[in-house]
Amino acid sequence: MFIPLIFICVLLNYTSAQGVTSKTYKVEEYFKANWFQAYLFCRDHGMQLATVTTSADQEIFSQIQLAPSNEYAVYENYWVSATDLAQDGTYKWFSNGQPLSHNAAWKSGQPPELYVSVYEPKIDNVEDCVQVDAADLRWSSTNCSTLNYFICETV
Repeated sequence: MFIPLIFICVLLNYTSAQGVTSKTYKVEEYFKANWFQAYLFCRDHGMQLATVTTSADQEIFSQIQLAPSNEYAVYENYWVSATDLAQDGTYKWFSNGQPLSHNAAWKSGQPPELYVSVYEPKIDNVEDCVQVDAADLRWSSTNCSTLNYFICETV
Protein backbone atom coordinates (compact mmCIF):
# COMPACT_ATOMS: atom_id res chain seq x y z
CA MET A 1 0.00 0.00 0.00
CA PHE A 2 2.80 2.41 0.89
CA ILE A 3 4.83 1.92 -2.31
CA PRO A 4 1.94 2.59 -4.77
CA LEU A 5 1.09 5.76 -2.85
CA ILE A 6 4.67 6.98 -3.31
CA PHE A 7 4.49 6.34 -7.06
CA ILE A 8 1.18 8.23 -7.33
CA CYS A 9 2.67 11.21 -5.50
CA VAL A 10 5.79 11.11 -7.63
CA LEU A 11 3.88 11.12 -10.90
CA LEU A 12 2.11 14.32 -9.91
CA ASN A 13 5.43 16.16 -9.51
CA TYR A 14 6.20 17.22 -13.07
CA THR A 15 8.68 19.99 -13.71
CA SER A 16 8.62 20.30 -17.48
CA ALA A 17 10.57 22.20 -20.06
CA GLN A 18 9.55 21.94 -23.68
CA GLY A 19 11.12 23.34 -26.82
CA VAL A 20 12.25 22.51 -30.31
CA THR A 21 13.39 19.06 -29.20
CA SER A 22 9.81 18.28 -28.08
CA LYS A 23 11.17 16.57 -24.98
CA THR A 24 9.43 16.83 -21.65
CA TYR A 25 11.55 16.37 -18.56
CA LYS A 26 10.31 15.05 -15.24
CA VAL A 27 12.48 15.93 -12.26
CA GLU A 28 12.14 13.34 -9.51
CA GLU A 29 12.80 14.95 -6.15
CA TYR A 30 10.58 12.98 -3.79
CA PHE A 31 12.96 10.07 -3.32
CA LYS A 32 16.52 9.12 -4.16
CA ALA A 33 17.58 6.02 -6.04
CA ASN A 34 20.76 4.48 -7.35
CA TRP A 35 21.38 4.82 -11.10
CA PHE A 36 19.87 1.41 -11.94
CA GLN A 37 16.73 2.05 -9.87
CA ALA A 38 16.35 5.47 -11.50
CA TYR A 39 16.67 3.90 -14.95
CA LEU A 40 13.99 1.32 -14.10
CA PHE A 41 11.67 3.91 -12.57
CA CYS A 42 11.80 6.05 -15.71
CA ARG A 43 11.31 3.02 -17.97
CA ASP A 44 8.41 1.70 -15.89
CA HIS A 45 6.67 5.07 -16.31
CA GLY A 46 7.11 5.21 -20.10
CA MET A 47 10.13 7.50 -19.97
CA GLN A 48 13.93 7.19 -19.96
CA LEU A 49 16.73 8.76 -17.98
CA ALA A 50 17.49 12.15 -19.50
CA THR A 51 19.91 12.57 -22.41
CA VAL A 52 21.54 15.74 -23.73
CA THR A 53 22.72 14.97 -27.27
CA THR A 54 22.23 18.26 -29.15
CA SER A 55 22.73 21.95 -28.47
CA ALA A 56 18.94 22.32 -28.51
CA ASP A 57 18.72 19.63 -25.81
CA GLN A 58 21.35 21.48 -23.77
CA GLU A 59 19.42 24.75 -24.07
CA ILE A 60 16.18 23.16 -22.88
CA PHE A 61 17.98 21.14 -20.21
CA SER A 62 19.60 24.29 -18.82
CA GLN A 63 16.13 25.72 -18.16
CA ILE A 64 15.09 22.89 -15.86
CA GLN A 65 14.63 24.12 -12.32
CA LEU A 66 16.86 22.05 -10.04
CA ALA A 67 17.15 24.69 -7.33
CA PRO A 68 16.23 23.80 -3.76
CA SER A 69 12.70 24.72 -2.75
CA ASN A 70 13.81 26.94 0.13
CA GLU A 71 16.84 29.00 1.12
CA TYR A 72 18.01 26.46 3.73
CA ALA A 73 17.96 23.48 1.41
CA VAL A 74 21.11 22.18 -0.22
CA TYR A 75 21.66 21.68 -3.92
CA GLU A 76 21.51 18.03 -4.88
CA ASN A 77 22.81 15.80 -7.66
CA TYR A 78 20.53 14.20 -10.25
CA TRP A 79 21.11 11.11 -12.39
CA VAL A 80 21.07 11.32 -16.19
CA SER A 81 21.54 8.35 -18.52
CA ALA A 82 25.25 8.84 -19.32
CA THR A 83 27.55 6.01 -18.23
CA ASP A 84 30.78 4.25 -19.12
CA LEU A 85 29.59 0.84 -17.91
CA ALA A 86 29.99 -0.69 -21.39
CA GLN A 87 33.59 0.49 -21.84
CA ASP A 88 35.55 2.13 -19.05
CA GLY A 89 36.45 5.72 -19.92
CA THR A 90 34.04 5.93 -22.89
CA TYR A 91 30.88 7.72 -21.77
CA LYS A 92 27.70 7.16 -23.75
CA TRP A 93 24.04 7.91 -23.24
CA PHE A 94 22.60 4.61 -22.07
CA SER A 95 19.14 5.55 -23.33
CA ASN A 96 20.25 5.86 -26.97
CA GLY A 97 23.87 4.63 -27.20
CA GLN A 98 25.23 7.93 -28.52
CA PRO A 99 28.60 9.12 -27.19
CA LEU A 100 28.74 12.27 -25.10
CA SER A 101 29.73 15.23 -27.23
CA HIS A 102 33.18 16.75 -26.99
CA ASN A 103 31.67 19.89 -25.45
CA ALA A 104 29.84 18.04 -22.67
CA ALA A 105 29.21 20.09 -19.54
CA TRP A 106 31.76 18.32 -17.31
CA LYS A 107 32.92 19.85 -14.05
CA SER A 108 36.60 20.77 -13.91
CA GLY A 109 38.68 17.59 -13.55
CA GLN A 110 35.86 15.36 -14.78
CA PRO A 111 35.53 12.70 -15.93
CA PRO A 112 38.30 11.35 -13.73
CA GLU A 113 41.33 10.14 -15.60
CA LEU A 114 42.34 6.61 -14.84
CA TYR A 115 45.91 6.18 -13.67
CA VAL A 116 47.89 3.89 -15.94
CA SER A 117 51.48 2.94 -15.21
CA VAL A 118 53.84 0.31 -16.53
CA TYR A 119 54.58 -0.54 -12.89
CA GLU A 120 51.02 -0.71 -11.60
CA PRO A 121 47.92 -2.25 -13.14
CA LYS A 122 45.08 -0.02 -14.22
CA ILE A 123 42.40 0.03 -11.55
CA ASP A 124 38.80 0.85 -12.43
CA ASN A 125 37.77 3.86 -10.39
CA VAL A 126 34.12 2.64 -10.35
CA GLU A 127 32.82 6.11 -11.12
CA ASP A 128 30.73 4.82 -14.00
CA CYS A 129 27.50 6.85 -13.88
CA VAL A 130 26.98 10.54 -14.57
CA GLN A 131 25.22 12.95 -12.24
CA VAL A 132 24.26 16.60 -12.74
CA ASP A 133 24.94 19.09 -9.96
CA ALA A 134 21.86 21.27 -9.43
CA ALA A 135 23.98 24.24 -8.37
CA ASP A 136 25.70 24.69 -11.74
CA LEU A 137 24.25 22.00 -14.08
CA ARG A 138 27.77 20.59 -14.54
CA TRP A 139 28.37 16.86 -14.84
CA SER A 140 30.54 14.53 -12.82
CA SER A 141 30.88 10.78 -12.67
CA THR A 142 30.31 8.84 -9.49
CA ASN A 143 29.59 5.33 -8.26
CA CYS A 144 26.32 4.04 -9.72
CA SER A 145 25.16 2.89 -6.27
CA THR A 146 25.10 6.48 -4.96
CA LEU A 147 21.59 7.62 -4.03
CA ASN A 148 20.55 10.66 -6.08
CA TYR A 149 17.39 12.26 -7.34
CA PHE A 150 17.00 11.82 -11.11
CA ILE A 151 15.63 13.31 -14.32
CA CYS A 152 13.45 11.37 -16.74
CA GLU A 153 12.40 12.45 -20.22
CA THR A 154 9.62 11.44 -22.54
CA VAL A 155 10.54 8.81 -25.11
